[in-house]
Amino acid sequence: MTKETFFRRKEVVFLTIGLLWVALNFTPHTLPALESTVTNQPNNCTTLTEGESHVIAVPGSGSIMVSGVVLPDQVMQKRLDAAGKQYHDGEKIILLDGVSDLNSDDFNKRYLLSKFPNIPAEIVLSEKLSINTPTNIDQLILIIGTENKVEFITDRSHLFRVLFYACTKGLKAMGLAAEDVLRIENIQPHQVFENERWWLR
Repeated sequence: MTKETFFRRKEVVFLTIGLLWVALNFTPHTLPALESTVTNQPNNCTTLTEGESHVIAVPGSGSIMVSGVVLPDQVMQKRLDAAGKQYHDGEKIILLDGVSDLNSDDFNKRYLLSKFPNIPAEIVLSEKLSINTPTNIDQLILIIGTENKVEFITDRSHLFRVLFYACTKGLKAMGLAAEDVLRIENIQPHQVFENERWWLR
């Protein structure tokens, strides 16, 4: 078997697996999600009217250790900053932290509540079982079902993937890029603002 034949067969296998996955997970939102893969643009599968109740969901990013304390990494800090800025009374915020942060004492929640004291602690929930973006969505559905509208807040480069899985799995989802909410150009990973010692407050 030549190298070209091997890679051609590999592409066919992956395409077949992808088509099977779409067929098994088909919902009314699958076609808009697939359209977004062609246009390479994130596609919302719902809209929000002013004042309409919804859930804010923030996918996890990562953590860093500073002076022996676990903190959100710079990407996650900006996602949380954007979520805090978007929050309105009556909404719930769900932090999709996942298993990687299982033993880290809810540092994302502590960061959010420290930066935004107007947010009641009881409306911020942390999910601790997911391992990647698709399972973020699975766990979110287990928490809120598929009837609630969800506003995902993440960085621009992640938004497409989040909305693809969310819409394909039947969530009424829309997304906001943290960069747009915060009016910044982009989010640089692995930067630490050590002078922002919010965790000591």
